[in-house]
Amino acid sequence: MLLSLLENAAKSAKFSQKSALQAEQKKSAINWLRASQAKPRRNITTAKVDADNVDELVRLIKDYSPDLVMNIALPYQDLTIMDACLICGVNYMDTANYEPEDTDDPEWRKIYEKRCEEKGFSAYFDYSWQWAYREKFAKAGLTALLGCGFDPGVTQAYCAYAKKHEFDTIDTIDILDCNGGGNGYAFAPNRHFTDMLSPQILTLK
Repeated sequence: MLLSLLENAAKSAKFSQKSALQAEQKKSAINWLRASQAKPRRNITTAKVDADNVDELVRLIKDYSPDLVMNIALPYQDLTIMDACLICGVNYMDTANYEPEDTDDPEWRKIYEKRCEEKGFSAYFDYSWQWAYREKFAKAGLTALLGCGFDPGVTQAYCAYAKKHEFDTIDTIDILDCNGGGNGYAFAPNRHFTDMLSPQILTLK
């Protein structure tokens, strides 16, 4: 059973009213999709959860007893959801690597600056926070699939297809992220995912 945390409507004070409203809109879109099914193949249920709260996540996961938790919430919640999966003994998948909500947080910046000095690179967000969970998941006999979104994720599928069907050999592949900005979000393509969840998009033939 796949448990999607897509409808994450965090009650945490860290979220802005805009974020909470978007989460509520996503939940409404899912409810609309459920209601629109004349003959549903499966029952679709929705739930609210504070994805910053491990205890709430554990209760939700135990209510559904899934084989896999698909984390399609914000990347700020990756670690708490992974913690909940470990407690519940459930496999984990996400679409984006962990990033802190506040990059000015002194504790985070100390770790970030130390990593930059030791590793020689300055990318704000990387998988090191989640890779630290590898041994925990391995010992628990669980799988954690990271970065199964668009980039990385869909882009890898494109590359694999191109390698198999279009090219004899490939030396290197460059993948570029483009951020148009100006929409009030840290990463402009976020708007694309919001649009995908709207009833207008879901009903296109």
